[in-house]
Amino acid sequence: MRPSLPTELYEQVNALHWRVQEAVAQPDLYPFLMDVQMSIRLVDGLLEDTMFHDEARDFVRLGKFIERAANVTRVVTQKSAELADSPEDALEWTAVLKCCFAFESYQARYGGGVTADRVIECLLLEDSLPRSARFATSTALEAVARIEGKARRSKPLRLLVQLNGLYRDANTQSILQSPLEFDAECRGLLRQLELALRETYFHPSKVPAAVTGEEGRGMPQQQQQVMA
Repeated sequence: MRPSLPTELYEQVNALHWRVQEAVAQPDLYPFLMDVQMSIRLVDGLLEDTMFHDEARDFVRLGKFIERAANVTRVVTQKSAELADSPEDALEWTAVLKCCFAFESYQARYGGGVTADRVIECLLLEDSLPRSARFATSTALEAVARIEGKARRSKPLRLLVQLNGLYRDANTQSILQSPLEFDAECRGLLRQLELALRETYFHPSKVPAAVTGEEGRGMPQQQQQVMA
C-alpha cells in the first residue's frame, strides 16, 4: 500500500500514528481527541484529493466504510436498547448524533427535536448521508464491484449485497422493537464478510492460477502480488 500513497498523505498518516502512540495521560481528553478526529478528516481529504481513484483507493474505502457501518450500527442499536423512549432521551440521542458527526445534518433534514425513530432513520437507513450505515454499505459494495469488474461475483460481493439489502429493507419501528436482534444480524454478516475478504483477496491458498478475467481485466493487484 505504501507505494500507492502520495507523500503528503503518508506523512500525515505517519504523524498521526506517532502522535497517538506517544500521547501521555492528561486530565482533559477532549482537546486530544478532537485533534485526532480532525487529523483523520485531513487524512481522508488527502486520500480523496491526491490518490489515483483506482484499486488501491477502492480497498481503502472498502475497509473504511465497512468499519463505519459496523460502528454506527453498534452505537445506535445499543443506545436504543438502553433507553426507555422518554423525553429525557433527547440528550442521549443528541450525543449519539454528535459522536457520529451527524448532528447538524440531522437538524438540516428533520428540524424540531431529536427522537429515537428519526435518529435511527438518519444514522442507519438514510441512503444519502455519508455518516449512515446504509450509505456506508452501499459505498463498500460499489468499491468491491469496481475491484471485481464484470467478470466475477465473489463471496464478498454477495455478502455486501445481502448486508446492503438488510439496511434497505429495514424500517425504524422494527429496529426500535428489536435493536439487539438487528445488530446481531448485521454483525453476523460482517463476520462472514471479514472472513470472505481475507480468503478472497489476502489468503495465498485461495489465489487462482489464472489472474486475467473477461475483457482483459486482471484480478486485484493484492492477489497478483501474493502470487509474485
